This record gives sequence, structure tokens and C-alpha cells, in this order.
Amino acid sequence: MSGKTKVRLVCAVFLSAGIFRLSAQEVGGDTITGKVHQIEKVTVTARRSPNKVTSAVPIQTMSRQDISQLGIQSMADAVRRFAGANVKDYGGIGGLKTVSIRNMGAAHTAVSYDGVAVSNCQAGQIDIGRFSLDNVSMLSLAIGQSEDLLQSARLYASAGVLGIETEKPHFDDGRSAAFQARVRGGSFGMVSPSLRWWQKLGSRTRVAVDAAYMRADGNYPFTLVNGKYVTEEKRNNSGIYSWQGEATLYHTFKDDSELDVKGYYFYSRRGLPGAVTLYNPLSDETLWDENTFVQARYRKHFSPRWSLQAQAKYNHGWNKYKDEGKEYTDGYYRENHRQDEYYISATVLYRPLEALTLSLAQDGVINKLRNSLPECPFPTRYTSISAFNARYRQGWLTATASL
Repeated sequence: MSGKTKVRLVCAVFLSAGIFRLSAQEVGGDTITGKVHQIEKVTVTARRSPNKVTSAVPIQTMSRQDISQLGIQSMADAVRRFAGANVKDYGGIGGLKTVSIRNMGAAHTAVSYDGVAVSNCQAGQIDIGRFSLDNVSMLSLAIGQSEDLLQSARLYASAGVLGIETEKPHFDDGRSAAFQARVRGGSFGMVSPSLRWWQKLGSRTRVAVDAAYMRADGNYPFTLVNGKYVTEEKRNNSGIYSWQGEATLYHTFKDDSELDVKGYYFYSRRGLPGAVTLYNPLSDETLWDENTFVQARYRKHFSPRWSLQAQAKYNHGWNKYKDEGKEYTDGYYRENHRQDEYYISATVLYRPLEALTLSLAQDGVINKLRNSLPECPFPTRYTSISAFNARYRQGWLTATASL
């Protein structure tokens, strides 16, 4: 028997076997055709990202999934990923961390936390290191004016806006509560446990509670070179203890308007290591910080043409600085600073045409600053900010204007 004949015979055998198997399956019956199969419901929850393609200004975003995949552990590390953002770190673990864009300084970069501006009337710089990444659903950085016209006038008055949006409670499989506990650890005695609790209070009301604690020694080793002498030293007085907690109430009214009320608290006690001085490794400077705010945001869409956003916030900040040494009369030097802010904002959005959108924002702010310095004038500042904005979008053309 030739080779070609063998090949033909083998192919015929396999073809006959395939036909036999197909006939056997038809005789046995199909288990899918003619029946109804119910697939379990799948709920996908996500926050809408800003449109980066049609925006007239550069907008960069980072979702919670991006943060998890990149293994980012702190807010400062996440913001460093944005192009054009300059993050300054004063003091390593637990130190002050500020963000600036366009080299204009941190005082010209606004930070928005769930749509409401974060402020500091004493220094004008926002410490983004005190915000946790555990409950963040999205970060965004707009260089210039953001695409969202329904925002406060304070955000329009800045060179750029860093937006921090926290994760809203969402429940699967008919659950009414969710709980999560997490513990992180690191070098130099860093331990940070955190808790999260979500609760459904009704069909239209949800509550989210987040709390975190962090402690670290921070006494890292370094090599000190002094001419021909090389010694191994340790950075002293770098420890930090901090507490952070926030609770947010989300309520949706029957007319689909939304109200968010958030309470936030932060407290830290940290050592200030100071400069490296030869033959003097001691450092006795300590800084205490406390920040509390309560904010509310209300949004309502009256019609496809009219929308309203109203915001209100009370912010309290307190810090204490203490330095011990023989150079002081009482053996120590101490300063206390306290700031209080009352903030209210309203923004109206109107669409006279399908391609044209107008908005008018008005903010009012009262700031009070008190401290223990002698002959302090105890200033009180009254601020009013107005912003009129327009956007025209037709096909491939998008034009914006702000006043």
C-alpha cells in the first residue's frame, strides 16, 4: 500500500468518527436550545471620569484601579505621577507635602475634596499628606480651568485644581452593610491600620465611615562625611503619631437632587529632626497639628437647561510648636496657632443653546487667625469671589472663557 493511500484511509477513518460523534450528540439532545437560562445580575459601580479628549485644558485622572495596580501607598506618590505637578516633601514620613503646577507655588494650586475647596489661611498651602488613599475613588489634576462649569468660584481663581473624590458606598447582592479592615507596615517602625464601614439607612440614604491610624519611628541611618572622618549616624526625633477619621452622609431626594454631608478630623504629633549638625545629634522640636471640618454640598438639576450647586463649610485648624533648650529663659519655646473659616458658595448653570453653556459662581469667606505671639493683630479677613464662565462646543470645536 502506497503512502498516499495510507493518508487517505486515516482521514476517512477520522471523518467517519466525527460524523458518528455528531450523530450521537444529536440523538442525545441539546441541553441549551429551547430552554431559558437566568444569568445572575452583575452590578458595576464607577465614578464618571472627566472627558480628556474634548476638554479645552489638560486633565489627568487616576482611578482607584490605577492606584491599586501601581502599588501607590500615599497621596503624594500618586500626585507625583501627574505630568506637570511638582510635589515638595518636607520631612519624609508624616512631613508636610504640597503640590504646585506651572511653578507658581502651592498657594496657587487649589485642592478640592469631594467638590469643596480645602483651605489654609495661615500658610496658604495645603498639606496633601494628611489625606488617605484608602477611600479615594478618583484623583484628577486640571492645569488651568476644569471642564466642570458647576464648581465654586474659589476653584476658578486658581492656576490648577487637584480633585480628590472619595468612594461612595455601593452594595451587592442585596446587602445593607459592608465592613473592611486593613493593616499596612513598613520600615522604621511604620504601622498603619485602617477601618471602613458602609451602611445603608434606607433606599435613598447611605453612610460611609473611614478611620486610620499611623505610627512610625523614622530614625533611619545615614553616613556622615566630615573630611577624612566617616561615621554612621541615625536621624533622631523623626517619629510621628497620627489619627484620621471621616464620616459622610449621602442622601438622594425624591426629585433626584443630592445632598452630601461630610465630617473630617485629623490629629498628628511629629518630631522635627532639623538640620544635621556635627557632634550634636539632639533635636527637641515637636509639632502638633489638628484639623476639623464639616462640609455640605447640594446639587439639583431643575431641567436640562438649569442646574444649581450650593456648598457650605466650617474649617478649624490648630497647631502647636515647641522647642526645648537651655537657650530659652523657661527652658522651652512654644507657639500656638488657631484658624477658623466660614465658607459658603453657590453656582448656577444655564444652557440657552444646545452648544452653549453659561455658569455664574459666587463665594463668600470669613477667615480668623489667632496665635500666642506677642502683639499679634489677630486678623479677620472677608473675601468675596465671583466667576462668570462660558463654554461653546460644536462638533470638533470646544471654546471656553472665564471672567
